[in-house]
Amino acid sequence: MSFFGLIRGYRGSDSTAQPLRLDKSTNTLQTIDYAHHEIHEGNSFYAKHYSASVATGNKINLYIKTKSTAPFCHMFSQWSCGGAAIFRSYEAPTITANTGTNGQVIFNRNRNSATASGCFDNATTPIVNKYGIDVTKTVDGTIIALQYAGVGKTLGTQVRNVSEWILLPNTVYLFEIEAVGNNIALSLELDWYEHTDIA
Repeated sequence: MSFFGLIRGYRGSDSTAQPLRLDKSTNTLQTIDYAHHEIHEGNSFYAKHYSASVATGNKINLYIKTKSTAPFCHMFSQWSCGGAAIFRSYEAPTITANTGTNGQVIFNRNRNSATASGCFDNATTPIVNKYGIDVTKTVDGTIIALQYAGVGKTLGTQVRNVSEWILLPNTVYLFEIEAVGNNIALSLELDWYEHTDIA
């Protein structure tokens, strides 16, 4: 038997040795990255906020609070603007309870999965698997990300493996875009998976 005939792989769902499977067209080994795997596992989630026309100096924001224990949120944020704008991520800001619009549904990116996110909204009695938008912030906390894009500048393409944040447990996070241009569209998306460390 050849060396290549001896190579074996393992399926993640059991301990039975299985042959490694190659693409029939190219004979290359096919893999997916870990974030993609978490979508398949039903542990990947999505939240969004959009406004078609935001005046200069006005803002849109998205609020989540992480659960008090693992699994931890591995967060990736993306945003876009129809003119000049500033994006900020706040860790542990002070937010006035029950402001804005709460009860926004967090979507599982595997639409066949019933797994819910462990994150909460800003309601008087916070609800799991929900988030809030356009809440009232009174204290910034720590600004952990700050970006600018718009006229004469371009927000560079973000790559998850260098732009992902692992969020603290039991902590409020606020993601905000401020319009610098006038009457511009703003769009914000959060994409994360919830994972318990092996170690």
